[in-house]
Order: sequence, then C-alpha cells, then structure tokens
Amino acid sequence: MLRSALLRSNVRRQCRSYVRPTAQLNAESYGHLPTSQSPITPRMQFINSVMPDGTQIPTYRVLDGVGELLEGAALPELDEAFARRMYENMVQIPVVDNLLNNVQRQGKISFYMTAHGEEATVIGSAAALADDDEILGQYREMGALLWRGYGLDNVMAQCFGNHEDTSTKGKQMPVHFSSKKHHFHTISSPLATQIPQAAGVGYAVKRDPLRRGKNCAAVYFGEGAASEGDFHAGMLLASTIPSPTLFLARNNGFAISTPAAEQYHGDGIAARGPGYGIDTLRVDGNDVLAVLSGVREARRRCVEQGRGVLVEAMTYRVGHHSTSDDSFAYRPRQEVEDRKRIDNPIARFRKFLEQRKWWDDKEEEELKDRLKKNVMAAFKKHETMQRHPVEEMFEGVYEGDMPWNIKEQREELKALLKKYGKDWEPWRSELKKHKGEVAPSATPAASSPVIKDPASLVNLFIGVTNGGHVYPGPTLPHGMAKPGMDTNSPGNHAGYDADPQFNVTGFSQLHDDGTGGSRNIPRKLLSSGSPDDFASPGYFSTNLSSGVRVELTATRRTALHRYTFPESSVQPRIVVDITNDGSESATNPVGIINATTGRVTGSAQFQASFGPGRYEAFTCIDFQGDGYDLGAPTEHGMWLGDSPVQDMVNIQQLYLSFGSQLGALLTFAPNPKGPTAIYARAGVSFISIDQACANAEEEIPDFDFDGVSQTSREAWNDILSRIQVKTNNVEPNVTELFYSSLYRTHISPADYTGENPNWNSTEPYYDSLYCNWDTYRTLYPLFSLHDPANFARIVRGMINIQQHEGWLPECRGATLRHYIQGGSNADPILGEFFIKFHEHAASLNVSADALYTALKTDAFVQPPNFDLGGRQANILNQIGYIPSDVWDPAGTNTKQVSRTLEHAFGDFAISQVAKILNQTDDAVKLVKSAGNFHNVWNPNVTAPGRPDIAGFMQPRFLNGTFNFTDPRHCSVHDPLQATCFLDPTRTDGFYESSPYVYSQYVPHDTAALIKLQGGAQKFIDRLNFIMDDDFFDSTDEPSQQIPYMYHYANRPGLSIQRSRQVIAEFYNTSINGLPGNDDSGAMGSYVAFYLAGLYPLPATSQFLVGSPYFPEISFTNPVLGTTTTIKSNNFLGNPNNGTSGNIFVKSIKIDGQPWKSNCFLEWSAFQKGSTIELELTNDINVSCGNGADALPASLSTGGFD
Repeated sequence: MLRSALLRSNVRRQCRSYVRPTAQLNAESYGHLPTSQSPITPRMQFINSVMPDGTQIPTYRVLDGVGELLEGAALPELDEAFARRMYENMVQIPVVDNLLNNVQRQGKISFYMTAHGEEATVIGSAAALADDDEILGQYREMGALLWRGYGLDNVMAQCFGNHEDTSTKGKQMPVHFSSKKHHFHTISSPLATQIPQAAGVGYAVKRDPLRRGKNCAAVYFGEGAASEGDFHAGMLLASTIPSPTLFLARNNGFAISTPAAEQYHGDGIAARGPGYGIDTLRVDGNDVLAVLSGVREARRRCVEQGRGVLVEAMTYRVGHHSTSDDSFAYRPRQEVEDRKRIDNPIARFRKFLEQRKWWDDKEEEELKDRLKKNVMAAFKKHETMQRHPVEEMFEGVYEGDMPWNIKEQREELKALLKKYGKDWEPWRSELKKHKGEVAPSATPAASSPVIKDPASLVNLFIGVTNGGHVYPGPTLPHGMAKPGMDTNSPGNHAGYDADPQFNVTGFSQLHDDGTGGSRNIPRKLLSSGSPDDFASPGYFSTNLSSGVRVELTATRRTALHRYTFPESSVQPRIVVDITNDGSESATNPVGIINATTGRVTGSAQFQASFGPGRYEAFTCIDFQGDGYDLGAPTEHGMWLGDSPVQDMVNIQQLYLSFGSQLGALLTFAPNPKGPTAIYARAGVSFISIDQACANAEEEIPDFDFDGVSQTSREAWNDILSRIQVKTNNVEPNVTELFYSSLYRTHISPADYTGENPNWNSTEPYYDSLYCNWDTYRTLYPLFSLHDPANFARIVRGMINIQQHEGWLPECRGATLRHYIQGGSNADPILGEFFIKFHEHAASLNVSADALYTALKTDAFVQPPNFDLGGRQANILNQIGYIPSDVWDPAGTNTKQVSRTLEHAFGDFAISQVAKILNQTDDAVKLVKSAGNFHNVWNPNVTAPGRPDIAGFMQPRFLNGTFNFTDPRHCSVHDPLQATCFLDPTRTDGFYESSPYVYSQYVPHDTAALIKLQGGAQKFIDRLNFIMDDDFFDSTDEPSQQIPYMYHYANRPGLSIQRSRQVIAEFYNTSINGLPGNDDSGAMGSYVAFYLAGLYPLPATSQFLVGSPYFPEISFTNPVLGTTTTIKSNNFLGNPNNGTSGNIFVKSIKIDGQPWKSNCFLEWSAFQKGSTIELELTNDINVSCGNGADALPASLSTGGFD
C-alpha cells in the first residue's frame, strides 16, 4: 500500500537520580537557573496544558450559531457597508470554487482546491489586515486576493494559465496565485515552506523605516503544515529575532486524509505558541466577526510590538482536500452534511446581517445571480484564451542570464516538438491552446453548436465510490463484455473503487453497473494522491506501481487488453485467473494452455449474485505483440493459490479444492526493438469455450485496439447525440452530469443475444436486469424518447423469456433468475412500450398478441415460485390484497403491502394495453384491481408526533383487520433500525422503503390519494414533512416521484423547487457523486429526466413538466423520425440550491399554440416532433392552469379513459 501509516512510539527518557541536601534548593543559595526564570520548588509537578487549571485553550467567539451576539461579547468596529462587503466576498468564494472545481472535472484545468467551509476564516482575516500587509498564502486564500481587488479575470487567467496570467505566466499550477501589486507572495506547493519565509519577510518589514510600525507579514497555513519542521523554524525565528509576523493557522480538521486527532495529541496549534514566547489566540473560524476582531488585535500587537503573534482559527473543511482527493474515503458523508447544515459560516453571518436589517432575501437572490453571471462571464472569456508561448516556460526561472541547464532543456523540448508535435494527438491538441486555436465549448452567443462528440462530456468516474457501484470500464451500449479493473475494496460490486488504498487484483471481462448487492498490485498514484486511472466511453487505462500500463476496450462479447511493460522488463509475464469472480464461488474449473500459440481456454461454474442457482462462464484468450512477433510463450504453466507449476498445460493436473484460485501463467519474449506491449484478446461466452473463441475471432480478428476503441466511441456518440442541449448560461458540470447520467442508462440491460444456454431462439436475449423494480420508473420511458429500437429488442427478449419460463422476468443475471424485489415490474415496462409504440410494434418485430399474453399471465396465473417471477396471484385476485398471515408454499410471506401497491400499478399498466387491444372485459377487471391500494389504506394510523398526518398504507390480515407497522419503519428515523431487504423473517409488509414513502405510491391515481389524505393542503403538508424530515430517500427508487407530486395538488412550483433541491444536494460529478447504487441506470435516468425538466409516468402518455437545466433540449427519435425541442424562454441559469430564480413554468406553447396545462405534456407532442416553449418566471406560486384538464391525469378522475 502506498498510503503511509503513522507510526507512534512512546519513548521514556532515562532519568538519573542525584541526592542533594534540600537546603541547597533555595533560591537565596543558588538564585534562578541560568536558562530560566522558573520558580524553584521541592514539589515534582508534570504539566500537560498551558492553562493554569489544565483545561484546553478557550475559543473566542462573537456570534452564536444563529448569528446572535453572545452574552458578554463585543462587536468589532464595522458599519453596514463593510459588513455587506465581507458577506458578498464570502458568498463569492463558493461560486468561484464550484465552477472551477467542475471545470477541473472536465479536464479543462489540471487541478483545483476549494475553500468550502472556511470562508469566514479567509475573509475575516483578510478584512482585518491592511491592504499593504504582506500575505504568504498556502492553498485556500484566493478570497484574500479577491478582497484586495485581484479580480475574477486574474483568477481565471491564472487557473487556465493563459496569456493574461501576468503573475506566473502559466508556469504555476492552478490556485498558486501571486500578485506583487496586492502584496501577495507566490504560493508554493511544498508544504509549510512559506512559514519561515514569512518570518524573514516580517523581519524585512521591520528593518524598513517606511514600513516599521505600520505593516506586518501574515502567513496562512493548515494544521497539517504545522506538523512540518518549517513551522517550528518560522516560529523560532520570529521569536528569537522578533519580527511583526502574524501566523494564521487554519485548523480545518484534516491534513489531506489525516484527521487532527491522528496528527497531534496536544491542545491544537495554539498550545505551541507560548512555548516560543509568542502571544496566542484561538478563535472560532466559522464566526467571521470573531476572526475579524481576533486578527485585528493580533495585527495590532504584531505591528506595535514588532513581535510575532499566533492565531488558530478552528473551522471544518467541508470540501475535499483537492480535486485529487475523495474525502469520503476517510470520513462519513453524513458528517460533512451535518457540518454544512449545523455550522455554515456564510449562513451564520447572513442571519446576523438580517437581524440588523442589513440584508434580505431579495438582495440574496440578486447577489447570487450577479455573482454567477460575473463568474461565468470570466470563465467563458478565459476558457479558450491563448496560452503563453511554449518557449516562455524557460524564461524568468532565474534572474539574469539563463543558466546552461535551462538552455539545454529548452533545446531538448524544441527537438521533441519538431519531431512529434504534429503527429502525437495529445501534444497537437495542447499546442493549439498556446496558439489560440481552440474554439470555446460554450459561448455567450444566441445558440450553441450541435454537440458532435458528447462522449467527451461523459465522466465515467461519477459514483465509483461511496456505494455508487458504477462500472467505469469500456463497453458498447448494452454490451455483454465489460472488461474492467478489479480492486480488493469491500464495496467493489462493479469491480472498481477509486479509493487509492485498495489494490488492483486484476482485469476481468464481465461486470454489472450500479448493483447493490487475488493477486494484489498496488496502484500507481499521481502526485496528488489519486490513482493514475483514465476512462472515456469505449476506453479505460491505468498505470500500475509495477510500471505496467494497462489499456482496455471491448466489442459486444470480446475484450481487448493492451499491456505495455516498462523498458526494464526482460520477462514480461501475464497471469490468467480462471476462477476469481470476486466472491471465490468457482467450482468445476477447466483450463488449458496451448504451449505453441499461448492460447488459454477455460471455464468455471459460479454462484448467482442475487438468487439461487449456478451459471457457467467460458473464455478464450489469445496474445499478440504490438509491433513485433510475439512468438510462443518462453515459459508457461498453471498456478494454484501462490504456487506456479512450470510446463503444466491443464488445470486438471493440479490438486483442486473448492474456492481455490487458479489459472495459467505465461512468459513472453520482450520486444527487441522498442517498448514491449502485448495484446490479450479475451472472448467470453455462456455457451461453450468454442463459442468464446468464435466470438473473439469474429469481433476482433486483427487485434486493432485503436480501431475497436474508436468504433465503440462512435456507437456511444450515435446514441448520446440523439439528445442535444444548448449550454448558454449553463455551468459545465451540469452538462457533464447530464451526459454522464445518460451514458449510464445504456450500460444495462446487456445484450446476450446468442449467449443463452437455457433454450435456442432467434429472438434477442437481454440479461443483467438488476432489477425491473429499480428501472421501470425512469429508464424505459427515457428509451421511449430516444432509443425505441433497443427498447423493442429488450421487450422482445422479455416476451421470449416468458414463452420459455412461463412468466416475464423481474430480476436476472448471468442467464439465471434472481429474486424479485417489488412486483412483477416487467408489466409497466411492456406497458410503456406498447402505449407509446403500438402503431410501430409490428415494424419493430414485437408481437402484440405475445406481449399481451405475457402480461395476462402475470396478472392472472400464479407461478410455482413467485419469489423468482410472476405474482402471488391467487390470494391477490381473490381478496384484493396480499395478507400478512397467509403462508403460501409458492413463495415467501414478506413485502405484502409494497407488493400489493406495485401490483396495483402493474394492473393499471396492463389495463391500458387491454384498452388499446379492445380487450374490454380484461380492462374492466384490471382497472378495478388497479384500485387495490384502497385495500391496504388504514385511515386510523397517524404519524408519530404529527396527529395531523393521518392515514397510511398498512399490512392487513386475511380476516380484514389491520396489522400495524410504524410509519417510520425502514427509514432513517426507524427506532428499531430495521432492514427492509430480502428477509424471510420480516412480515412488516414493506421492501426497502418506509410506510411514509409507500403511502405516496399510487402513481396512476394520485387524485384518489389526495382525497384519502384529507385534501390538497394536507397532501402538500405531508409531502413537505416527508421531504424536510428526511423520509424522502434519494438512494431508493420508490421515493423518486415524490418531489414531483406537488403537481397533482396544483402547486408545480413546489415540485420544481424540490426536484432541483434533490439534484443540488445529492448529485454531482465527483467520484462520490451518487447518494447510493446507480442500480443499472435507474439513478442515471432519474437524474437525466430531472435535468431535462421532465418526469415520466410509465405506461401512460404523460410526462410531468419541471424546469430544464438548459435553455434548449432536443430529443431525436429514430423510429418516429422526429425531433422534439423544448425551449425555455427567459432562461437565466440554474440557482445553486434550486430554491429560487427564473425556473418556474408560467405557461406552455406547443408549435406556437397555448397548451392546456403547465404541468404535463402528452406523448403526441413527441410523436410529431413539436417545438415546446416554456415561459419561465421567478414566481413559485404558478399553477397547472385554469381548465378542468390542467391537472395531470388520475384514474379516478377519468384521466386515462
């Protein structure tokens, strides 16, 4: 592991005993000791505190957490104008930070560090200094420069390193600012070097007669830097050679990943000041007035006394250490969220201003809009501005003439650029930036160009940590082969984990994305501490600590690897692991080496990941040299555990046991004429070894790595470019989040056509359904908008499964049936397809009769095992709900309420298909059973502590009486902290969500639900309670529709506000940018819809209308041959927190004609390719409209007749 361990040792000093007469201890006999004025005492006394009573140094505070003056505290001198200036500068910091942090994620700048949570420390201290005091910063002091008038243009120029960067001329990393004009010394990356330098600067100020007694040198540093020797050198220098040096320690709790508790065991940094004879103060770093007052006094002492002073500001680093850090690897997300909510320095100061009538909501909105516009304008100006000429990098490094070694480096670069500058794409692209030849990605013009390469906007690393379980490797859209890096992380459900503490175990060929349910090689880390990994659609690469570079790409059923070995490699070796599926469940392994060609073939049987049964996977691996004849292996053999056996060619020659890791080991000759790169082509199959070999030879016959990667990227661009957005006034991270989310919707289900070992069929076969319960809500409606051809193939595959297994699939992996989560949720998926494409079903080769037969079977026929498919149909159809006390031998007696509700919606979906097919009798029955939610509604249950919230979905016995489940059950407030996962012992009635959430789950008849809950206002109050008290669960699919449910109570403005708050709080473009599992694209499609300003109701013709994050978004539907464009008039950008701004829909026009509702659109608008215009306003009190049909449809109001 490359993460260093902190070693602690307790060392006792040897103590020698001297016997002396006590009379000799008195001060009159000996006086004071020559090196101390310490009083003499005969009593032994150890101390561990600088405070007389042994307590910790107190923290000075002026304002409490709600912005009120503490009793006994004195306000520092400040007027309204000065206070407002401080506040505006504090608010400006996160606006700049958010933009540049996201710009770095897009690869447009190389690095960034935010000051989230430390705004009060930076601005309060900067405001306390004189503008001509010298500042030596560390990393997070951009706010001090902005306070002094440095300007956004200079910030952007420095971060982009363009030709307007006059301070460092593009030589420094981003955020390494410098400005002689503003008395701000150049930031240096090495930790703590600025501290002794500051003592020298302070001494120089003291020696200057024009500045003595007027100025000081202020040096910023973190508590981690205070662990460096330079800290002590600086303090000692300022103490022994007194100088007006102000030491400003930002104690934000973490030195990169090391918490303060592990950095030191004393009383923080302040305790060290008295040891150097330096006046010291500890302040609340989240209280800007305490910082202002404390630093003012510290500066006064510095300047007047000409001596050093130390101020320790106690704060909390809300952001990650830098863009190279994932802080949730070493601290819980909830801790960060709690600190943001409980002690936000900006919010605290705002409350103070509001109490004094110096600030209000209108000014807040205006400020944020103005700041956002200013920051975006500066960004757009500098994003593509020409950089300094390349040759200037060598100038000004040293004062005077250029030394010989710098000249030598300059000439070497010239030669390399001449040789490779026009041929090697990375250099060619980079050189264009120095010549000003790069076009802007988004300009302030009236329209944005078509995004021709949306794959370039996809960030594959969103959600690869913190439980997102996202697969970042290469694959085709819906490809079966998904080669990727595997790590030994305990949460490696998709193989990969970006946390650098976890080692690489290998590169396997089959993964799934976002599911919930070795040979170790340390990773190579960048100087920032992050893994040296890269990914884009169709491509993945990493550099290992061994010096081996690994690159991956894939076709539908075949993976292609390229291993480039270091020049020192004389025996490049490759290990083939036949058995490691991540859980060591392999049995019956087969493995054979062809010693002449090096081909390795093998197979093993593995345990299903989410259900019973075992599957068999087969592989066929061939090797080829890149640019040279690889030849036969120079060594070969089999291995078992850690023991290789040379010359062995068959695994059966080993002594096998269950769970053993084993496989083949091969050595090849290195390239005699250059770098050694070896291709490994891995065909995979679920049929046979011969099939795996045939797949590889058919799909990648010539080992053309770059060609395969390019073909994959083109396939991704074809599907992603069907949805186009315009990006005027849109933050780059929003566009990145949108296309990255859209990308993840096409990883699963996987196209296993031709790879089904269970039966022969010419129909498509799709697998990796994890699970329909997760995906039916938003994934398939998104397919309807832009990819109905693949949708049709998936539907055909599901029908074919029903024809051979008896019931539609629910959850499926590696050709095996897995356990059902909710209902028979293929029903609304097939309903979604048929409602929208029944007129095209025949041309898409979907049989309407076969589709309806499959749906009817789900509704009316009970399977032998309803845990794996179908429903508990007998009792459900008899009494209209699933009772709590009936143990049916065909399945498990759990999830009775949630299954009843899911089946009610499923029956609604089937009823809509029945109506289209004129199956009138069936339609009547199914509409009736779609109302089965009434049968589990208990009006007599109230919310704990909220008697005004009455009525909940509850479990019910066979005799009609109700059982009881606490409404808080399966929520973060559950007093029993119960799990609602698959547990046969639980008969509480719910799966993965609480009664609060499931009591809102009647998507086809929300009007009836509003009546049950006491009317529109009580419905709104309940929704507010669910959202505000954390019963809404962003990680779980049953909650997805809740933010949009205000539409049905004629308050769409609240829906827009809530949905935007969800995005702002839970989703971003970082490696931990998902709040939970991606669930095979369920979260990706959810986010894509929210950003598009829509929310679907599957198996209907309606989309609820929100507010798009783009001024224009277009959906091209290849099957319909239409493009539908949604334009947002008066679009002014996206507020950070989603709570205000020009985001609410005032009115809608379709093709120039007023539309009847501001709350929903009909499918017909997308069928014919309409232009939809949304008129935006800042009024949250907008309504759905005035007509009787302005509200979204509900079954009980005749909306779906």
